[in-house]
Amino acid sequence: EQLQVNGLSIEEIQALIPDETTAILSFYSTAENTYIFVVRQTEIFLHICEGEGIETLQDWIEKSWVENQKNHLREWRNKMIEFLSELSRRLQFNQLISDSLENCNELIIIPHLKLHHIPFAALPIQLEDQTVYLCDRFKIRTISSCQMLKYNQHPNQTIDSNSIAILEDTTGDLVLTRYESQKIAQIYQVSQEFYLSGETATVSQFESLIKQVQLFYMGSPLRFPSENPLEAELQFNDGTISIAQMLAWHLSELLEIVIPSLKLENQPLDFYELNMRVFNRFLERGTQRLIYSLWSLEDIATSLLIWFYYQNLQQKSCTEALRQAQIQLRNLTGQELEKVYKPEILAYLKQQQETKNQQKINDQRTLLAWKCQQDYPFESPYYWANFIIYGC
Repeated sequence: EQLQVNGLSIEEIQALIPDETTAILSFYSTAENTYIFVVRQTEIFLHICEGEGIETLQDWIEKSWVENQKNHLREWRNKMIEFLSELSRRLQFNQLISDSLENCNELIIIPHLKLHHIPFAALPIQLEDQTVYLCDRFKIRTISSCQMLKYNQHPNQTIDSNSIAILEDTTGDLVLTRYESQKIAQIYQVSQEFYLSGETATVSQFESLIKQVQLFYMGSPLRFPSENPLEAELQFNDGTISIAQMLAWHLSELLEIVIPSLKLENQPLDFYELNMRVFNRFLERGTQRLIYSLWSLEDIATSLLIWFYYQNLQQKSCTEALRQAQIQLRNLTGQELEKVYKPEILAYLKQQQETKNQQKINDQRTLLAWKCQQDYPFESPYYWANFIIYGC
């Protein structure tokens, strides 16, 4: 069931905004219009997108984004920038920034309905006569309501490098997940005690570690066997653990959960329901943030983005770390990919002995070689805009 929260006054909401350069953007669609409430520490603005109501905007997003992603993946991917440009125009982001966000550098976005599916970081905007993306101008995080900000009393609390646990892919389906897990372990010097190997990880080991650490990286897919997000589960050799079970545990130390892969079982995932019914309950129990993917991505791009994020997180806030990682991946050239990253990735793939993944390993080699021939192989938002920071 959904978490029940009490309403807040405008003054209480403004008191939850961390500084004068941060703004809350709260979206709400009626039958006729979509309203964007801009709340800053000392000011409030109302931006009205006239004629962009439930049928005009929300149903358009459902058909052109959500359903296309599920049923016409290639078309959805090819038209991604076109769709996001049109959405930015409908929501009048250029005017919104000019009117209300000139001295702002971080956004707390509260989507409504199908806007929970949107990678706001990739909305095109105009900046000094150039078309750029929203993440070029702002750090961005998402949350479902202003009330949920109350549950984070220590925003951007630094994570102790000795309090990180990693779970490798336990399904054997993701070729490069072990690679990215090992890179994170190297960056933070994660001990073997806090590193769960995919083949040998057990339910009891996972339960023990997640109760101890501040950051848990779940390299294994979170599988959704039904439309009920509380039934989502992690698979282990000796059983499964559901989200409902995790929420029943005492996770007082846990600050960040990273879920790079959401695996659906023949039904669309409603991110509004996921945020409201699952992720809010983690926040209510003390978790600062969850980082998850809005769509599945090829292993190479995911591994690089995750690696960049955790390198940046050593010196930067989570929102700035992700923003910089997105820009790094987008600007990575094929030549740099070949010179800096290809040798290590190929060496890793050569070490892999799982015969059932041999075709996938060969496919990754072919894909990597092709990427190295492109000028900017990851410049499309498809490769860098799928990760969301949900929380604080």
